[in-house]
Formats: sequence, structure tokens, C-alpha cells
Amino acid sequence: MLTGRDLTVLALAFTEADVWRFRAAVPWQQQQPGYAVRWLDVAEARRVKPRIADETLGATLIDGGDVAQSGNAFGCRSFCSRV
Repeated sequence: MLTGRDLTVLALAFTEADVWRFRAAVPWQQQQPGYAVRWLDVAEARRVKPRIADETLGATLIDGGDVAQSGNAFGCRSFCSRV
């Protein structure tokens, strides 16, 4: 398990329901200490991670914390990688 490493988490939205849920959560997520969070449209998400699935509609980008903290703090299933 990775801990203690700053990571970027890209939580991908594949359905309109995902888009609504992720975008609705951004203001709350932005208030969490130690994290920078923003919504990305699909073009922005592809600039961060070019090989994301064609079905991707957008993504939440979470910078900061470690993989365990990010998953616990934001309660999302996400693709994690070092950027």
C-alpha cells in the first residue's frame, strides 16, 4: 500500500450521473485541508492522462495527500498515478 506520498487522483466520470455527483462534490472537496480539487472537462482530463477511456465524460482532479487519504477523504473510486 502506498502511503506518505503526494499523489494526483483522477476520478473519472463515465455517466451523466457520475458527472452530476462529482461536480456537486467539488465545493465540499475543495474545503478539505491539504488538497487542491477541480473539475475537468474531458479535454482537460485527456491532457492530464491521455490514455483515459473513450467513454470518459469528465473527471475530478485531486492533488495532495496520499492514496489512502484521498480515497478516504473523498469516497471515490479513482485511478491513481504519479504525475
